[in-house]
Amino acid sequence: MKKTLSLFVVVLMLCACQKEEAPVAGPEVARPARPTQVFPAQQLLAEAISPVLVETAAEALPVWRQFAPGRPALLLLTSQPAMLLSSPPSLAKPIRELVESADQPTLRKQTLPTLANPTLLPNMAITAALDAGFFSEVIWSIPLKSDTTLTLEQFRARMVGDGVLTEKEAAAFRDEGGDFVGTLHNVPFTATVKVLPAQGPILLHLDLSYFRPGYHNEIRKPLNLHLREMLIRLRESRLPVIAATVSFSNLSGELPLSTRFLGGMVREFFSDPKRLDAAPSGQEKLRADAMYLENFFRKEEVLERYLAMEKAAPQDPSVKYDLYQTLRQFNRIKEAQEKLSAAVALDPVYGLEYLSLAELALEKERPDGALQMYEKAAAIFPDNPFILIYKARVYALLGHPEKVIEILSPLQAVAWSDIYFPQMKADVEGMLAAAKNEGDGAGVSENATRQRPAKTEEAKASTRK
Repeated sequence: MKKTLSLFVVVLMLCACQKEEAPVAGPEVARPARPTQVFPAQQLLAEAISPVLVETAAEALPVWRQFAPGRPALLLLTSQPAMLLSSPPSLAKPIRELVESADQPTLRKQTLPTLANPTLLPNMAITAALDAGFFSEVIWSIPLKSDTTLTLEQFRARMVGDGVLTEKEAAAFRDEGGDFVGTLHNVPFTATVKVLPAQGPILLHLDLSYFRPGYHNEIRKPLNLHLREMLIRLRESRLPVIAATVSFSNLSGELPLSTRFLGGMVREFFSDPKRLDAAPSGQEKLRADAMYLENFFRKEEVLERYLAMEKAAPQDPSVKYDLYQTLRQFNRIKEAQEKLSAAVALDPVYGLEYLSLAELALEKERPDGALQMYEKAAAIFPDNPFILIYKARVYALLGHPEKVIEILSPLQAVAWSDIYFPQMKADVEGMLAAAKNEGDGAGVSENATRQRPAKTEEAKASTRK
């Protein structure tokens, strides 16, 4: 999708914890008996349902917890197998406490990989919920690019490669008419390129990455029509849904900010399914026109449409963000910055753009501009110590060891996670030592620069693209 964010500042290396060997279930898996508590269900996209929008799957845990007494099936819509990673065994107790009792603000404070000492990473939330007994089964609907297929061997290789399954666990999966059936954390698990109805009510979790594989560009097929087609396909499956959660996956670095508006579109279609049968209109039509015209460099007409959208919805941060991007093409930098500031004021997650701007400034050899952007980002994300490390690197390159010492000295007191970031304390101390010795520059490891959890006995890095 358009306007991708930079790998240097946003892509986060979420860990796939090494799984302790456990007996692998046989080919036939007995489905657990459902409890007597029953929650009312609505037919997805035929009846209105109000999805809960969350930043990451971890923040959906309080919603899932409400329905855990009914042990529903989880239907997972995502293109990312790594959403099924396992958590470190040594953190089992605090993770269980989070899963069973933490509210959404607490989860955000303890589950982002931009924190110094996270308890649970976002892509571990689903398996943590399985361990807590929230779901009776999991169905993962895999979106594929057109004219592509997925074999059992390819599925096994992908799940092992992404650290979701061990070789032994993957080998236990079998092909049942194109559906790959096995177990995940002792829960029946089916991966399919179809949308299978479960045996009973469903709790739906949709990650916005679900719409990525089949999308090419606005000329070949507009994104809004691509999204509509996939939702109509869901409707045709007549799914009985008791609740739905939708994750943006911007804060965890999996998706660019340019996809953020899709969350609102999904919510509108879920809440008013009749819109799927009507022609695109209003904001949807204006944005689709703007995105199409961008391909032909008709920036005046693009700007015209986004301004019309802003007039109709002045509190929509995604429109402010698109105006910011468009005004940059006119080199109207001050106005563009004002639109970005307005987007951030309405939705702080758009502050991630400051990190991209900082890298762009460095590429153009404008370190002062990069430092200004890091200052803005640090004000929005005060719990992210990696931004301070980025700032320190710039000052080191500029030959200001005193600023490096000033910035990094407080980080010596930070309790870095021994599981996810075991190298960070040494990295910070190394940078400080270099600054105190007035070396040529304060070195920082790849792990510090890219915010990657390192390989340990319990965690191994897994490159996300």
